[in-house]
Amino acid sequence: MKMRWPRPFRLRTFSVYFFKAFFALIFASAVNQRLTMAQQQSQSPPLAVERITLAAPSEVGVEIEARSPGASWKTLGAEAAAVRITVNGKYNQDLLLWAGDQNYTYRVALGRLPRGPHRITVELNEARSAKQAKRAEVRLLRATSIVAGEGVDADDLLAHAHSPILYARANTIDRFTDLPLLMYYEIESEPSGDKLIRYTTIFTHEDGGTPAVALMSRWGV
Repeated sequence: MKMRWPRPFRLRTFSVYFFKAFFALIFASAVNQRLTMAQQQSQSPPLAVERITLAAPSEVGVEIEARSPGASWKTLGAEAAAVRITVNGKYNQDLLLWAGDQNYTYRVALGRLPRGPHRITVELNEARSAKQAKRAEVRLLRATSIVAGEGVDADDLLAHAHSPILYARANTIDRFTDLPLLMYYEIESEPSGDKLIRYTTIFTHEDGGTPAVALMSRWGV
């Protein structure tokens, strides 16, 4: 069995490399759809811009070192700022800066991009940010293509290609609860020659359900 944490950083959304082994968190809801036009008409200036040119189609992830001044997940109304990630001017996903005031490197998967130049931007998403956490700072934005080479083999490429996109549950949007923090994958080779890929996501787990102690004993994380 082969087990890997998201390479070397990543949910596609979300968080995390982030959550394709980067991960991607998509706020898919009626609320978000109603806001789309207003966001397009009045976007915040980009907090960071990165350009990458791909020699061939490739899975792409980004590292975002960022903080949300004054924010804290434990403070009601100031849990986190949200940033919107776009690729070539099109919405890709949102990222909640759950580490709050401290600088933290978030690793996110953007998905498979075609050959050629690409422009990646990160901007504040005030509509999705907590009321008292409307500021965000990005110290570093770095894009990387996931290709075979040192530390990345065919199994890693397979896991990235099939990694899930996470959609925020409708009743968690703007409530800062049950946020996905990390995704990792395990690969098992079957006797038939097939490969089984198992993806596991770690959530903040505020909404209850299975007690945290039971989850820890079951999954060992």
